[in-house]
This record gives sequence, C-alpha cells and structure tokens, in this order.
Amino acid sequence: MKKTATVVLAAVLVLTFAMVGCVAQPAPSPTPFPTSTPMPVTPMPSPAPMPTPTLTPPATPTTPGTGTSLAPGTDTSANTNAATKITAEVDKMSEIESSSAVVLGDTALVGVQFAAQYKGELTDRIKDSVTEKAKAADTSIKTVLVSADADLWTRIKAMATDVKNGDASGVATEFAEIVNRIMPKS
Repeated sequence: MKKTATVVLAAVLVLTFAMVGCVAQPAPSPTPFPTSTPMPVTPMPSPAPMPTPTLTPPATPTTPGTGTSLAPGTDTSANTNAATKITAEVDKMSEIESSSAVVLGDTALVGVQFAAQYKGELTDRIKDSVTEKAKAADTSIKTVLVSADADLWTRIKAMATDVKNGDASGVATEFAEIVNRIMPKS
C-alpha cells in the first residue's frame, strides 16, 4: 500500500510540474523610449551630382523658329550616302542579319538585328565593331549610337526610308528622341 501511495504521489508531482512548467510566460512589456530628451537628427550629406552629357541633335538646317525639322529642299544626299555606306559595312558582320542607319551632321544612329544563329545581346564588343565600321565608312562621323532594340531599329529604318524618299520633315525631332532614348540625359 505504501508503494502504491508513493507511485500515485510521484505521478501527481510529475503531472503538476509538467502543467506548471509548460505554461507560457507573459512577454515582458517593451520599455518606452524616453520622451524628455529628443535624439539629435543629423542630415545625410547629399551626394555630389553626377555630370550628365548634354545631348542635342546635331547641327542641321532647320525650319526657322522651330528647330525641329530639316528645311524643305535641304540636300540630304550626303547623309543618305553616308548611311548607305554604314549599313553596307555593318551588314558584313557575322553577328548582324540586318542594319539600318540615319546620319545627321556628324552623328550616326545605327539599328541592328542579330543573325538567327547569334543568340547574344548587344555587347560592348559589337557596339565597338559597329562604331569602327561606321567611322571607317564615313570619316566625318564623330558619334555613333548603336541599338539592338527592335522598336528603335524599326524607327531608324523608317527614318532612313523617309530621308531616301526626300521626306525629311520631322527627322531631326525623331533623331533627337532616339538619341535621348539610347543615351538618356538623367
């Protein structure tokens, strides 16, 4: 009987400790920040502004007062010839399936489409190669902007076609928009 009472007493103690020991303790309440002494606020220094290139359309004859389009009757044959030479040279590259170029002043926009077997993207090496070919095709070219973006390629091709067909209205504006899209001012 003593043995049974001891076993029952031990079981009750074990259950009691198990119940009391498993009760979750309340979380301590957070201590509030002192409100009497404000923390000093030190402003972060502003980073130095980065210089941004000023991109303006190349110097081209414009309609007086607008600055947005080539004057009617402007001879665009030199620009068209330069663009044709650039396109012929760029199309010889193994990575390029098709290219299109527009030249205004000493700046050339070149849009490229990659050949089917070339699965890459526009790399610095390809940009440099296109730039070299463009400058070699026409030594008056100082700036070459290259894009493999399908939308820009289509726009450049349409501009080149318009200039070849003698419709140069709005070309300077479109040219400037594409330049700013390839090399944003901000």
